[in-house]
Amino acid sequence: MSITTAFRGFLERIVFADSLENVLAIATADELDGWRDGRGGDFAHFLRLADSLALTGLGRGTGLMMSYGAYHGIDGESFPRGLFSQRAIRRTAAADADHRGRLACLDAGFLCGSRP
Repeated sequence: MSITTAFRGFLERIVFADSLENVLAIATADELDGWRDGRGGDFAHFLRLADSLALTGLGRGTGLMMSYGAYHGIDGESFPRGLFSQRAIRRTAAADADHRGRLACLDAGFLCGSRP
């Protein structure tokens, strides 16, 4: 219970600078804009950055996600290596992705390269 309480405190102090109940009550984009005006917190800061960079104008992404393989346990990776889309999962080795040049590569912690 103490971990949950501490995490809630972190969210309310650092991330949202507001109670979780108030954040969950936001139902529209206009309410979100009104809520963030003059507010501190990481989320409000992100929203201001998103507006200043016009991120909404970038459009929808490809829906293609890449996993390098993570969270190893007794039964293997919780998230196996591969490309994931809404239609299919295609497992691929990261080295294979780099050599073919058709897939993005992982370099210094960010995605780079061209789409398949």
